[in-house]
Amino acid sequence: MSSQTNQKPAFDFFERVFHMGHIINMIILLLSGFQIHSASFNIFGAMGNARVFHFFFGWFFLYIGLWHTYRFYVLGTYKTSMPHPIKNRRELIQSIKYYLFIEDSEPISVTGDRKEYGELQKLTYTSVFIISGMQIVLGFFLYWPETFMGLSAVLGGLQWVRYLHYLIAWMFVFFTMVHLYMVFVEGLKRFKKMILGKA
Repeated sequence: MSSQTNQKPAFDFFERVFHMGHIINMIILLLSGFQIHSASFNIFGAMGNARVFHFFFGWFFLYIGLWHTYRFYVLGTYKTSMPHPIKNRRELIQSIKYYLFIEDSEPISVTGDRKEYGELQKLTYTSVFIISGMQIVLGFFLYWPETFMGLSAVLGGLQWVRYLHYLIAWMFVFFTMVHLYMVFVEGLKRFKKMILGKA
């Protein structure tokens, strides 16, 4: 039974394809967004080009989010992927120490079994999911400013919506840097799983 479990792919085909697509999507969104924010950051030529790319891949970002939501709730991923930072605080603290090179022991679950996603990863990915939803909403405020003028006013006006949208973009940059850091800390085993489906 355990040998069959070990042979089972860590990430299924669609999860790997969407992960790679999400990487490309985020790169284009960030680059086009930075050009829209500052014209001197010229990557796509005319500003109109940057806006077209940003809007197109913004909708793609939404579709990826809907797909993840479908997997999370309809397919029951939430049963094993929801974080419980208070209940599993011992594992969370151990994970933080491990990734900060304070402790050498690899994170173990509270039951003593190794898990594909630890408590720190679950908490991080859940936070990113929430922040992504916020970014989508802010994107709609900017995409249809007249339609959402009242809601934008709650946040301080359209200019503050732009600031928040820009700030969250940098949060994604920071998350990506930490994500890559953790990949290298873990070695390339998990990276290989995401590319090939198994180590």
